[in-house]
Amino acid sequence: MLCPQAFPPTVKSEGLEWSLSQSDLGFSPAFLWNPSPSSDHRITPYPVPQSFRIGIRVNLLTSSKFSPPPMAVVLEGDGRRWFLGVAADAGWHQWNEIVVTATADGVTITLDLEGRTDPGLAAPHVRLELIGFEGETPLSEVLARGLAHQYPAKKTGPIPDWWLRPIYCGWGDQVAHAMHQEGIGRERRAMAYCIQGLYDRWIAHIEEAGVPIGTVTIDGGWSLTGVWVPDPIRWPDLRAFIRKEHEAGRKVLLWIGTWLWDGLPEALSILGDGRQ
Repeated sequence: MLCPQAFPPTVKSEGLEWSLSQSDLGFSPAFLWNPSPSSDHRITPYPVPQSFRIGIRVNLLTSSKFSPPPMAVVLEGDGRRWFLGVAADAGWHQWNEIVVTATADGVTITLDLEGRTDPGLAAPHVRLELIGFEGETPLSEVLARGLAHQYPAKKTGPIPDWWLRPIYCGWGDQVAHAMHQEGIGRERRAMAYCIQGLYDRWIAHIEEAGVPIGTVTIDGGWSLTGVWVPDPIRWPDLRAFIRKEHEAGRKVLLWIGTWLWDGLPEALSILGDGRQ
């Protein structure tokens, strides 16, 4: 691993930007890689010129979401692999996505603060970090070591067993069940199939397959999205479900969408053009 370098951003009207040339990088970029599979399941690097939008919104090139997604890519060229990652001081990670554009002449990274933060105030607390690796270092290792450098883990005690096991999220099964019942259609229909009995069935299949899950995520549909109270029809005894999972050594996470307002009174909603 080469000595890490940090670059301050250029302040723009809507956010921050970094533009690095061949001379800044020390090589001409040839390939760009990010860890999110594409919509057609591609996980290999893309030849430049290429642009990635990495954040909370899926797209064709980064169609799988991480929580939170790593705001980083790996840039390849001339037998080198550079980790490029945007990092922030505590309390200053106030953006949802970055856009990375690479050409043979260099790379540009932009982030839009979406009006939430004054770019001038944020600039001293946000940086682009570059860490170089030899070309044979696996891409996933470059990413992992770069992120570990940016955000060193703070050990406060033993890591619980459930934390190290796979997470099961029911949304995929909800979508599959909706398609089975209703055919191809809008994904949002899957919220109607967030049902306690179905989750019991799906988790039983996982147990039969021997998958040692440590967390169960109950996805959209367990409540009206704005009020977070269990639907009495779909989830007649959420407490009993959680108790059962705890007895099996698992944790339960309830999905919420803070941008959705079903069930909220108008007084608690932000209105635009007369609408919630």
